Amino acid sequence: MLQRLLSQLDQPELLYSDYLLLAFLLLKPLEQLHFDYLMLVFLLLKLLESWLRFRSCLSSWLIGQLSRCRLWTSLCLSAET
Repeated sequence: MLQRLLSQLDQPELLYSDYLLLAFLLLKPLEQLHFDYLMLVFLLLKLLESWLRFRSCLSSWLIGQLSRCRLWTSLCLSAET
């Protein structure tokens, strides 16, 4: 199960429960560690989730800009002929 979750880390559609399960599986052997360390790992997972969502939004925006640029280019070229 851990291997499946690790292979899906680059997919922005992971759910919160997947991150929590991943954190639990990674930290289960480290139960003796201090609570602050566990919170740090949880916050890092949330940061990773935010980055993946931002990357997805950015790529969607860039695709939209590219298609708009292609439209204007085709309109300008057709106007010249």
